[in-house]
Amino acid sequence: ECGPETGASRSGSGALRMDHEIALYGWGDCARDYEDAQNWSDGTGLSLWVHSEAAGKELTLMLFAGDQDGPTPFEVYFRSGETSVDGWEQHTFDWTEFELAEWADEGGLDEIDPSRVTGYGFTVSADEGATGGSLWIDDVELISLEAQPTSGEGEPVAPEEETPAGGLCSPFAALLLPAAALVVRRRRGVGACI
Repeated sequence: ECGPETGASRSGSGALRMDHEIALYGWGDCARDYEDAQNWSDGTGLSLWVHSEAAGKELTLMLFAGDQDGPTPFEVYFRSGETSVDGWEQHTFDWTEFELAEWADEGGLDEIDPSRVTGYGFTVSADEGATGGSLWIDDVELISLEAQPTSGEGEPVAPEEETPAGGLCSPFAALLLPAAALVVRRRRGVGACI
């Protein structure tokens, strides 16, 4: 299950909560689709914060781009670290870190096009053993050119300098990605996604 939870937030009034029971080699997705493609090319990548009941959760950030009727999926993998158990842990990903998903249909994009984003989502998987519990994701934002933290390997990262507008991603405040609009998405076999 996934959905907004008020009161559990790094900053603000709520965060996305994902409750999961994942069998070995299984996964659970939670995603948001846009009616109109979004232009995120002013950013250099995405930043997000994770809080988890346990470290070592296998997570995937998915980004869908290209044709609105048949977008191409791109993925970047990461794990929740020890810092996420007692607090919030930042992970950042440059556009170049997103790889074409193995289950993508042929004929789509070869590389991510941030000017044609049709949706994004998160996957909890269990390639190394069954997993269960809860985790929270908050403050999914575009990274600005002025303040780009290094890629997240489970370490919290703060920008060295704030952007002129007052903070990381603040020039893109209108593009803050609301977790409340996320819905569960299920994959139906290889190469199919609804």
